Amino acid sequence: MKNLSNSFVDLIIVNALLPLKFCYDRSQGELGSTIIMNLVTALKPEENSVISNFQDLGVSCDSGLEGQGLLQLYNSFCTKNKCLQCPVGISILGRNN
Repeated sequence: MKNLSNSFVDLIIVNALLPLKFCYDRSQGELGSTIIMNLVTALKPEENSVISNFQDLGVSCDSGLEGQGLLQLYNSFCTKNKCLQCPVGISILGRNN
């Protein structure tokens, strides 16, 4: 018998259950759910190379919400080489080395 780790359960919650809850709430006419925000804020951030690289650059990531935000920044800016349009990219490139 295999057990699921806590980090894997958190991944399932963030990537499957919370989006389903959000879509259900929207279909019922609810625009924002504090339950979803409270849950994702209470979770630990994912452990992956993207978040680790941001943390190595000095960007803090203390919750699942911040982790999801960093992943969104990565997918929207880093993968498209839009560093000068990203707040983190501007901060890094603007540093005096």
